[in-house]
Amino acid sequence: MALPAKPFQNLHIPSVPPKGFDPLNASNEALARYGLPTQPEKANYPRQHAQWEKLMSRPLTFISPEFDFIERNVDRTEPVISPETRLTLQHYWGRPVTSRIWSGAVNTPFRCGDKFKYISATWAVPKAYPPNSQWTGTGWKSPSPYQYSCGIWIGIDGFHSSHDVLQAGTGQRCHVTKDGQLIQETLAWFEWYPQQAYFFKNFVVESGDEVVVIIQHTPSKTNSLASKASLTFINESKCTYTATSMDYTATSVDKVFKGDTAEWIVEGHIHTNKNGSKESTMPYIGTTFMNDCLATTEGGDERNLGGAKMIDLILGGLKSFGVKENDNLLGVYPRWRVGNLLEIKEAGV
Repeated sequence: MALPAKPFQNLHIPSVPPKGFDPLNASNEALARYGLPTQPEKANYPRQHAQWEKLMSRPLTFISPEFDFIERNVDRTEPVISPETRLTLQHYWGRPVTSRIWSGAVNTPFRCGDKFKYISATWAVPKAYPPNSQWTGTGWKSPSPYQYSCGIWIGIDGFHSSHDVLQAGTGQRCHVTKDGQLIQETLAWFEWYPQQAYFFKNFVVESGDEVVVIIQHTPSKTNSLASKASLTFINESKCTYTATSMDYTATSVDKVFKGDTAEWIVEGHIHTNKNGSKESTMPYIGTTFMNDCLATTEGGDERNLGGAKMIDLILGGLKSFGVKENDNLLGVYPRWRVGNLLEIKEAGV
C-alpha cells in the first residue's frame, strides 16, 4: 500500500487535560477534547455507563500521541471469509465460520438497519514466540524465514458486505536473528482499512500490561460518505492513556461505514512465498482472554458476546479459535497447545 501524499492528515491530536481535571464531572465536549470516551446515557446504556464510570474513576496520565506508519510486509488482500460462506451467512447466522486470518467473535445489531457506534474490550498484552515448528529442541531456528506477527483488536465492519474495517488494538511480533537472538516487540496500533495503518511511537505497551481499547464512531452531518472515529487506549498497568480521532471518507457509496458488525479478534497475517503459496505468520501468544466485551448501537441497544458467532482461523490446519467463556469474556485458544479442548473442537462438538 502506497503511503498517503499528506502523512497523518486524517489524524487529530487531543488537547492536554488541565491539572486536576475530573472526567466524572466533565461535559462530553470536554471529554472529547481531551481524548477520553464521552459519558453514555445511563438509562439507555447501563452496562456501558458502568464501564465508563469505572475507567474514569482511576487517575490516568495523558501521553500526547506521536504516530508512525505500519509497513505492510504481509498479504492483507485475503478476504475475511469466503464469498460462499458470506452468502450463506446472510440467510443462516448459525453456520460455523472459518477464516484464514481472523479468530475470535463477531456480533450483529438486534434490529435490521441499526448501526454500531461504540465497541470496547480489555486484555493482557501477550509476548510473541515463533511457532513450535521453529524449535530445534535446544533453541530457535535462525534466522526466521519471516517476521511472525499478529494483532489483537476490536473493530466495527469488515465481516459482512462492508468494504471498510475500523479497528484498534495491540500488535505482537517476533523474529530470530542470524545469531539466534529472539527479538520480541509489542505496540498499540489502529487502522480504518483501506486507509493507512498507524502505531503510537511513544505509548508504551509491554507484555503483561492490561489494556483497554475503546472506539467511538460519529457520522458526518453534512457528507453521507464521511464519518469520524475517536480512539482511546488505556494502559491500566501504567495508569496512562493516549488517544486520537480519525477521519474517513469513502470513495464511493458501497465503501461507506455500515456499522453492521462488531468484532473482537485475534488476527494472524499471511505471507506469500516465492512459489505463490500462502503461509500463516501467526506466532505463539498463548491463550488470549478479551474481557468486558461490549458494543452499543445508535438505536440504543447494548451487545456483548450473547448471540455472537465464534470464528476459527484455519490456514494449513487449525491455528486458533474463539470460545465464549461467558457473555462478557472471550477466549481465543491456539491450536497446538490446548489439549482436550482441541480434541473437542476437532470432533465438532
